Amino acid sequence: MTLYDIASAHQIDLGPLSIAGDVMRYNSSEWHEDVYGEGVGTAFDHVMLNNDWSDLVKPKDEIERMLLDAYWDEEDISEENSRLASQIVVTKEMEGLSVYVPDGLPDDCP
Repeated sequence: MTLYDIASAHQIDLGPLSIAGDVMRYNSSEWHEDVYGEGVGTAFDHVMLNNDWSDLVKPKDEIERMLLDAYWDEEDISEENSRLASQIVVTKEMEGLSVYVPDGLPDDCP
């Protein structure tokens, strides 16, 4: 499950889901398999991780970086800690993970 899935299951609103399909699936630390889909499309589900957990999540790809920069103001994001919840696959090693959820972007425009 992703961090977004877990937050949704606990009624924590992270905004609209920003992913429509996976672009890559990591099968091990040495290789990944490309699976074609639309991938990340928005950055409503921005969260910030503590530095202690950064080694347990896969690195941000260029699209995630670009979307965070496009959707959020520079003072609202951190190069090291800002992530999209839909891009963080939660593993057993992440037990005890603390996540900061900033005030969300408006998503209720008609």
